[in-house]
Amino acid sequence: MDDSNLDAKRRLETRFNEAAKAVKQLEQAAQVPAEHFIDADNVIDELIELLKDLRGIFYAPTTTDVDRKQLLRLLIARYG
Repeated sequence: MDDSNLDAKRRLETRFNEAAKAVKQLEQAAQVPAEHFIDADNVIDELIELLKDLRGIFYAPTTTDVDRKQLLRLLIARYG
């Protein structure tokens, strides 16, 4: 084989190996149990319930000043 054919063969082998690796990663990701995925409906319902007590969230001892500023920015952006 001449040099140009060897280079082409190496490039094709590299691309094939990268594709095979990607397929393997996708196969492994597909085997993740369903409980590892977020249930969007439940998350939205939980958020709605939490937002019913916005004052409680704002003044909760676990809410940081950074969190409070972000809440205020969101409220101002939405209703400002």
